[in-house]
Amino acid sequence: MTWTSHPARLAMPCLAIVLIILGLLAGRAEMVILATPLIIAGGWSLVSPQSNTTSLAVTDKAARISIESPTRRPVTRLRLTCAGHRATTVLIGPGRDHFEVRLHSVRTGLQPRLRADWDLQGRFLLTFSQTEAGLSEPVVVLPSYLPLGLTPRSTQLRGLTGPLDSRRPGDGFELRDIHPMRPGDARHRIDWRATARQPSMDFWVRGTYATGEPVAVLLLDSRDEVGPDLHTWRGALALRVDEVTSLDLARHAAASIARTLIDSGDRVGLADLATGRRLLAPATGARHLERLTHALALSAPVGSPLT
Repeated sequence: MTWTSHPARLAMPCLAIVLIILGLLAGRAEMVILATPLIIAGGWSLVSPQSNTTSLAVTDKAARISIESPTRRPVTRLRLTCAGHRATTVLIGPGRDHFEVRLHSVRTGLQPRLRADWDLQGRFLLTFSQTEAGLSEPVVVLPSYLPLGLTPRSTQLRGLTGPLDSRRPGDGFELRDIHPMRPGDARHRIDWRATARQPSMDFWVRGTYATGEPVAVLLLDSRDEVGPDLHTWRGALALRVDEVTSLDLARHAAASIARTLIDSGDRVGLADLATGRRLLAPATGARHLERLTHALALSAPVGSPLT
């Protein structure tokens, strides 16, 4: 590690010599006493060993900063920067080795990395090391689930069997009609009361609607992401972290609808209109909801939008 002397480190011995000469010429002992701390500080900074094992790592997704702590670690000057946030500079003494950085944002999806620049400050801040930098791992902020009431439900169910009544004839529970018995009708469907009221000897059976499996596919359009500020629509200005964008609202809405449908037993899939491909096949369960929410968080404008 390369160390550089502060200009004050060279000025202190010169100032001490001037004070000693003036004190001797003027016969003022207090001036010589005033020069003594300057000589001690300058000499101590020259002969004190400098640490060369101190390092700083920004590793995990929680932006936890850890500092290796040798026996005689000097003060660390740390500067933290992140896109959309104000830069912060702090001085860290030898007694603190771990601390967390929390950034507040209303945005969802993949968040920018936290950058940490640091250097070491020697004794009396008269020497400093070269500046080094580190980046944190990217953080994925998942959309939240909002409570919903009624959700849209299609009458054209895809599955052959399921908990809901479809609009096609079949073996179910909801009455469709009563008609004369035809080939293929089950005997347990015979309506004896209706048969007894008929003058003919034909059997009449109850026709029902078949049950079906509800399948919903969420269509997400991630071709563009705009905020409430019109000046950011052209891309010249960055989107602010304290303003919700159109894609953030789409993520929250899709995640809320998906949770409501999955909690009711429906199968939910996800497709992206921007890429024209299906991201997740329809499925149900808590594990599928987690995969779907994570896929929503990773959706972002990629390349040129399709027509």
